Amino acid sequence: MFSYNIFSSCKNMKKPYFGLMLLAGVSVLGFSMISAPAIATSQRTSDQNDVPQYSSEEVEEGLNETKEAVSETAENVSESVQETYQDIKKAFSDDNRGMSNPVKINMNTTASGMLGKPVYNESGERVAVVRDIILNRDGKAVMVVLGDGDWLGLGKLAAFDYRVITKTNKDGDIIAPLTEAMIDDSVPFSYQTSEEGSNVKMVPKNGYSVSELLDSGLLDSQGQRTAEIENISFNNGRAEWLVVGFGQILGLGGEKAAMDFDDPDLLSDKEGKPYFKLSATQSKKFEAFKDK
Repeated sequence: MFSYNIFSSCKNMKKPYFGLMLLAGVSVLGFSMISAPAIATSQRTSDQNDVPQYSSEEVEEGLNETKEAVSETAENVSESVQETYQDIKKAFSDDNRGMSNPVKINMNTTASGMLGKPVYNESGERVAVVRDIILNRDGKAVMVVLGDGDWLGLGKLAAFDYRVITKTNKDGDIIAPLTEAMIDDSVPFSYQTSEEGSNVKMVPKNGYSVSELLDSGLLDSQGQRTAEIENISFNNGRAEWLVVGFGQILGLGGEKAAMDFDDPDLLSDKEGKPYFKLSATQSKKFEAFKDK
């Protein structure tokens, strides 16, 4: 589609020029769409400089097609902005009356919105890809794990203080004051405990991999799986909302709910795999929420 070609090509450019490239893309498309119908239907040229001469009908046809294409682009951009935010119902009510307002979550600042995203520096250079985020038990993001820019995820992993991520722009792109050389020269990161003591960085004690948390589940007070962990929303470097999914059939459909990240207990099993567990009171409330 038109919008895909513009956005995908602009992604390969430096980020400050995104708006310029978008306008240029629209202009180029407009020119081509005016010219294409005319060239196909008319071979008339003037005697001077061999400049094609088009009828008013041909020009009007090209303009109409261009307006439709630009309109389609504006619609797609609008839909993209709307999809940046999601309203998700709270699993637990705000007060004793059972009132609960939905949570508006910026998907660009969630785990699923950040993992796998490219990292740019202030010069607009693509320097890495986000592979993981490491949280402490309180939900504070203490470390970000970056890939050295390899698209397939097979390159070196390096870990930095999470605060190296200075901001995300309006397109959700992650900005950090890094260069590829800094990542290449950094100490490698490893999940393998067998490498402990070597010259590598590892997940700190009482640290949790966000990638693993997204693969974990929400258990009720009896230890039964009651929901899947769909996403984690961050606010100022701290996990704020836990988004869970339930009612799916073969991994499809279902509904979502949000709860404070620290509502359930964050625990680990004998193999060190993390999971979330509700208290008895929370379990009853969550089952009542699912039955609504």
